[in-house]
Amino acid sequence: MDIRIHDGINFLSNMDSRDPHQCEVHWKSLMIKPFEKLCEITKRDIKKWGIVDPNNLNSESINSAKQLEMAMAVERVRAAIERSYEEFKKAGHEKFPDILNVGIYVSDDTFPIHRDLNRGFTGFGGIPGFIILILSPTEFVLKKLEALTAHEFHHNIRYMMDPWPADNNISVGKYLIDEGMAEVFAARLYGEESLGHWSTGKSQKEIQNIEEIIRPHVDEVGFLNASSYLFGDDMAEECHYTKRGLPHGAGYAMGYQWVKEYLARSHKTIVEATAVPAEDLWKKI
Repeated sequence: MDIRIHDGINFLSNMDSRDPHQCEVHWKSLMIKPFEKLCEITKRDIKKWGIVDPNNLNSESINSAKQLEMAMAVERVRAAIERSYEEFKKAGHEKFPDILNVGIYVSDDTFPIHRDLNRGFTGFGGIPGFIILILSPTEFVLKKLEALTAHEFHHNIRYMMDPWPADNNISVGKYLIDEGMAEVFAARLYGEESLGHWSTGKSQKEIQNIEEIIRPHVDEVGFLNASSYLFGDDMAEECHYTKRGLPHGAGYAMGYQWVKEYLARSHKTIVEATAVPAEDLWKKI
């Protein structure tokens, strides 16, 4: 697997030394063009994901880039991807993207979901061959960056084994299981304390309440429907789905618990379980 890191942090933090006439051309070549296929598939322009680019640069954005650079964010992302890759390789796994394009961007901090609910992190790894990381230099991101990266890498492998539905009509159960697997994988490499608050910050009572709401609906399909159970009510208005009476990240917490239960009962490793179809998994919990 050819890992290609596209470093938007260094690009922005060193803007002062760049030829302004060539800057936009270089930016498009380095940070936009490699992800055109991803944007075509997702029907989302990467420029609208809340990233900083040279055309909307300010002193705050440059400062964010410099903080991330000082924290060696790019080097840490590469190391986490290489470690994740080796975890699968040493278990005998052979199916990987030929090329893995990893785009590391600085956030413009304009999206409340990114800034407030996700504490400075947005990631996407759901299309094999691509990972997008949009970062703010928050304490949360700087502490948990490796695990957040491993989570997105797992999606790349998972969707080569049990693909995302071509019609986008994903079931509630599959969406939660896929996210739960990615969280278990990240915890396997970096410890449960490295996971996001959406998966580990809920009490047992909250988990019980979440499961009572979600479990009757695991076979239902539809992206927005499944998203409503995965992300919870706080994102409902922004993402245009129905509120279900769930806290933020409820489905991550539920999926994480379900996958852990499955592994305990099946005695499989998370790498082995990555190939198990979601429907087979949740029916054994």
